Amino acid sequence: MGFGKSEVKIIIGSIVFLILAAVSYKLYFAGQTSTSQNQILRPYPTSNKTQELSVHSGDGTAQLIMRKASQKDNSILYSFFAANASGKIERTLFTKNIPTSDTMIIPANTWSPDNKYVFLRENNSNSFSVFVFKASGEAFADQEQYLDLTALFAKRNLPYTVADVTGWDSETLLHMHTTAKEKNSRGPSYWFDVTDRAFLQLATL
Repeated sequence: MGFGKSEVKIIIGSIVFLILAAVSYKLYFAGQTSTSQNQILRPYPTSNKTQELSVHSGDGTAQLIMRKASQKDNSILYSFFAANASGKIERTLFTKNIPTSDTMIIPANTWSPDNKYVFLRENNSNSFSVFVFKASGEAFADQEQYLDLTALFAKRNLPYTVADVTGWDSETLLHMHTTAKEKNSRGPSYWFDVTDRAFLQLATL
């Protein structure tokens, strides 16, 4: 039994309709699955409690990055990274968790002229500390991660305390000022030589 032309057209039309419906159905659910997967894989937004600051070296080829993040116990986690000029993080230098009453900063002149050393400052309620690092991330001769300049000076039992560290006078010499302990007046200035941890008193004019 044959089909007429009109019946053939109806059959062909029905087949085409079913094919289109099947394709539309498949595309719809594929889209739903893709959307669902994207929602699952989408990363959470970064916390606005993390702050970042960077200081470039004198020649602009390197930078020291500081990130501070508030913690659930109301402390602050400080992290420091040495990076190239583009900001690509190459190595972690230091991390420390401290109370919110204290702060850590990167001095504007943190980089030594040859980009081999950097120094950081930690401010406490009644004092401060200065830490010197190798920018390469390597430890010092005795495997110390950093040199605590203020603690090393205190061990000399001089009648002075460190008042400020102003920056580098050469590739290895940090310039520092002191205060007389008893009179609370200005003491002599020193160079701190990071290579042998020596304090060299400068002439007073």
